[in-house]
Amino acid sequence: MIRNIIFDIGGVLFDYNPKTYLDKLNIEESKRKELNDIIFHNQKWKDCLNGFITNSELIEYLVKENQKYKSEIEQILSKKI
Repeated sequence: MIRNIIFDIGGVLFDYNPKTYLDKLNIEESKRKELNDIIFHNQKWKDCLNGFITNSELIEYLVKENQKYKSEIEQILSKKI
């Protein structure tokens, strides 16, 4: 049974920084900014965070819209750090 939910809005417990996350992956530096914009500055990303769509649906949508980055999108959104 879930007894407590912690909202870390101030980023005290968990550091949420997409740029830092992308820097840790083996993705070419020249692609990182565009991938950051494609993924993390997208309404579908916000929909996924808010539980309106699943991670799989997000990946499917982003790949459909950005075929040339298929492998990178799948890598970024499937990776567990």
